[in-house]
Amino acid sequence: MTATLLDISLQPGDLAVLLAAAGLDVSSDSPLADSPLLARAIPARPRAEIAAGVDTGELTAALRALAMPSQVIAGLRGARRMEPWSFVLCRGSSGACVMLADEGGGCARLRFPYSDAALVDWLAGPFRRFAAPEIPCVEIPALAPSGMAVMLALMDVFRDRYPDLDPDWNATAPVTFTAAEVLDKLAASVDGREPSSNVNALTQLGGPKAEALSLETVEALLFMFSNEGYLEMDVTASMPEFTMAEAFLGTPMSLAWWDMSFALESRLDGSLEPLRVVQGLALWRFSTGSDNRTTMRAVSGQAIEVEIRALVAAPISSRCPSCGEALGPKALFCRHCGGRTSLRTT
Repeated sequence: MTATLLDISLQPGDLAVLLAAAGLDVSSDSPLADSPLLARAIPARPRAEIAAGVDTGELTAALRALAMPSQVIAGLRGARRMEPWSFVLCRGSSGACVMLADEGGGCARLRFPYSDAALVDWLAGPFRRFAAPEIPCVEIPALAPSGMAVMLALMDVFRDRYPDLDPDWNATAPVTFTAAEVLDKLAASVDGREPSSNVNALTQLGGPKAEALSLETVEALLFMFSNEGYLEMDVTASMPEFTMAEAFLGTPMSLAWWDMSFALESRLDGSLEPLRVVQGLALWRFSTGSDNRTTMRAVSGQAIEVEIRALVAAPISSRCPSCGEALGPKALFCRHCGGRTSLRTT
C-alpha cells in the first residue's frame, strides 16, 4: 500500500464505470445501495480517464470497501453558519479505509487509502489543540428537545448582546431578557428567519429538531433553569425578567460563536454512540440517549481523539465465507444465506 493519499474527482456515471470494470456488485450494507451516484452516464468516461495514474489493485481494494464494507461511518463536518459537509468512511475486509464525499449532481470525491492512524489524524486534528476549557463552564444535564432548544437559544441571546468575539467584553454587564425574547429566537430558528442560530446548527448535526413552543412552555423552562442556578429571576415586573447568573456566563460565552462542528455515526454497529462535537471558545460534546434527551459537556481535544479512535477501530465482525455478507461479532450462521461461519464458541 502506498503512503500517498489518492484523491479522485468523480463525475456523473464514473462510479458505475469503475465498479463494472472491477466486476463488483454493491451489497445492501454499502452507502452506495440505491444511491444516485451509481446512475450511468451517456456517454460515459472510460475507466482509464477516470483513474489515470492510479494503481489498479489499490483502486479495486477501495471500490471493494465501498461496495462490500465491513464498517460504514457517516460523517458531517462544517461550521455554524454553513451547511455541514457530508461524507462516508468505509472499511473493507483488507482493513484500509476509503472516504467518499457526495458533492451533488452525481459528482463525488473519493480519497484512499486511510490507515487507522491517518484516519484518526484527519478526523481529530482540528480539535487536538483544545485542552480542558479554561473558561469555567457549567455542564448541562440531560434535557428533552424542548429544553435543549431553549438552552441553545440562550446562547443566541448572549450573542445578540455581544455580536463580536471581543476579549474585552464587559462581564459585569448583566445579560437580561424575557421569555418572549427567547421564544422569538426559537421561532426564528424554526421558520428559517435565523438560519445561523445554534438551534439550527445542532439540528444539522443530527441533534434534536426544534419545534414551535408556546410562551408558557418557554417561561416554564426558564423557571426550571432558574431553579438550577443558571439564571436569576425577577418576578416584580409585569413579565418576569431573567438574568444569566455569573457562574453560568462562561457556558453561553463559550458556545455563542462556535465556528466548527463535527458528527460521526457508525452505520453497521448500533451499539456505538454517535459523536457530536462543536468548537467555540471551548470544545463541547453533545450526547443523546435512547430517551432522546441530550447532555452538553465540555471536553478536551484529547478526549475527543480517544472517542474517535474507538469509533473507527476495526470492527470485530467478519464476512460470511460463502456469500460475503457482513456478520455480527458473535454470529455462527449467516443471516443472508444461512451458512455456518468460521466463528466458534469456546
